[in-house]
Order: sequence, then structure tokens, then C-alpha cells
Amino acid sequence: VQATYGVLIRLLPGQAALLDAARTASLYQIADGPAREEGLAVGEAVAGRIVALRSTDGSDVDGTYVFGSGPGEYQRTPPTFGNPNIPAFRFVKPFVLRRGDQFRAEGPPSLGSDEWAADFNETKRLGRVDSTERTAEQTVIALCGAEPALPMWNRVARSVSAQRQTGLVDNARLFALLNLAMVDANIPVWDSKYTYRFWRPVTAIPLADTDGNDATEADPAWTPLRPTPLHPEYPSAHAVVSTAAAKVLTSFFGRHTAFSTSTSTCPAGVVRSYDSFLPMADEIGESRIYIGFHFRSSVRNGAHMGRKIGHRTFHRFLQPLEHCTAQ
Repeated sequence: VQATYGVLIRLLPGQAALLDAARTASLYQIADGPAREEGLAVGEAVAGRIVALRSTDGSDVDGTYVFGSGPGEYQRTPPTFGNPNIPAFRFVKPFVLRRGDQFRAEGPPSLGSDEWAADFNETKRLGRVDSTERTAEQTVIALCGAEPALPMWNRVARSVSAQRQTGLVDNARLFALLNLAMVDANIPVWDSKYTYRFWRPVTAIPLADTDGNDATEADPAWTPLRPTPLHPEYPSAHAVVSTAAAKVLTSFFGRHTAFSTSTSTCPAGVVRSYDSFLPMADEIGESRIYIGFHFRSSVRNGAHMGRKIGHRTFHRFLQPLEHCTAQ
């Protein structure tokens, strides 16, 4: 309790009232005495060490970006036409990766290729705000997948761990592994995004007459189902982070783990059910096409990155010690 509180109060001092109340509620369940006081002291020491350890990790640097204007280059996107989000995040010190470019994606397809034309035309058909080819089910998938990945997957982990009745120590390891994987997954995602600087569908589709590919056709009125996030297209961050999370959860709970979940962006009353974690990650990847944010290659190659990150995290870090019994 105190380790959690000690980290959060340092990072989110404006949330003190909420954090103080949560700490009090948790400590109410623990009897007064030396064990509680010693636990508080250890927790506070750990919190201080962790925050100090990450104080120079570079996560507080936004960075700058110079836009291009040629075919394939990321450009300002409507409706805000704002600056891209934290381009310097690719330089953040990872937790479990050796460096931010360790799993850099291989790159988007060339604009003259058949692969690019297929990617382009799929998103053009299915991701448009008023698409007549996107099914009602695909629209639901698009909307449910719009929630940020970290709260989405932490909710799934809380639900399944409650079903399995995992204990305190196992839960501490589970949520540490899950969030280490997801946070670190964002670093190579940003490395790839700002290395390739690839244009979003909302730019590419209206400007298709500049890409040199006869199999693509411009549609100046094309608009995605929801407003485009403010960062380059390739690869899909949701695909990378979701697949990394699913790999960790699969390794922890097993391949055949059925569960149901909803997200804060799902239509009212919608609950999605899955027979394991990776199908949910695959569906999240598909959602980025249906919502008009990404192309197929971005989702596919992003998922490949996520699998490697999730595998590395689970199998190389926070390994249980043999003959260790936690009290």
C-alpha cells in the first residue's frame, strides 16, 4: 500500500485527496502494530528508490518535430492540426528493453507497391466515417477499441485475476510484468513512428493522386470514423501494446482463458467476450482499420513487435525464485 501511495503521490500530487482516501481505506484492513509500521517504512523506502531511479529517464521531455510535405510523409491532421505527441518519447530509458530501437519495425510498404494499394483501399473502404461497407459489428469493434490500451488491459487483468483468485504476491508480479511490457512497448513504437514518419489515412486518402500508384484513387472528402491521433501512422501503437499485454497475460494465465470485458468507449451495454487474450489483441488491431486510423501493414507489423516485447518481458524479468515462500 505505501509503496503504491508513495510513487503516486510524488507523480500526481494534485490527486492527493483521492490518494489519501484510498490509502486510508486499504490500511484500515491491516491491524495496528510493529508489522504494519515496518511495512509502511519499507514501502516508503521502495517508493523513494523507484522514483529516484526513474527521475532522469527522459519521460518528461516532449521534444520537437519538423513536418514534411511530400507523398508518404506525416502531416498535420484535422480537426485540430496540432503538434505531434511527445516525439522525444522514443529516447526514454526502457525498463526491460536494452534500448528504444531494439525492436524497430521493418517499415511501411513503398507507395508504388501492391501491398500499399491493398492497405490503402481497405482502410479507405472500412474506415470512413460514413462507410457503407463497414458492418455494424465492425463499427462496435472500432468504438470499443478506441480506449487507451493501458486502462483497457489492466481492467482485463483485474477481472481475470479476481476470477482466478490469485494472491497478493502473484498479483504484484502480474501487474508489474503487464505494465512493464506496455510502457516499454510504447518506446519502440515511438521510435518506429518518428523514424518512418508515415502519413495517416486522413492525409493519404485525400492526397492519393500524389503517391504514384495507379491502384489508389484520391477522395478529398474522406474522413475517419473518429478524429485521428496526433502522431505518425506506422506502426499501430494499439497493436504493439495490446499484443505485448496479451503475450504477458497468456504466459501468466495460460492459452485457454475465457473472459468478458467492456471499455469506456464501447457503446452503452456492449460487452465483448473472448476465449483467450490474443484474439482480443487481434481485434484491437482490426479496430484501428475500422476506425480509420491505420493501414493493415501497420497493424500486422505492430503486432509482431508486440509479441517480441511481451515474450522478452515475461521470460526474462521478475522470475520467481525457487524455494522462496512469500508470507
